[in-house]
Amino acid sequence: MAILFSFAAACKANAVNYRQWLEDVLIRINTTPASQIDSLLPQNWKAQPIAEISS
Repeated sequence: MAILFSFAAACKANAVNYRQWLEDVLIRINTTPASQIDSLLPQNWKAQPIAEISS
């Protein structure tokens, strides 16, 4: 539970919509290589269009 609060605080600090970030990360985490996992952190996150995720 504490990790979710940490992510929520990081989203708020970086002006990221927490719900949008979480929904996107839960979809993308399985296909993101370990070397690029930091791109999913709130401070580095960029939303991707749905078409880009599914291809």
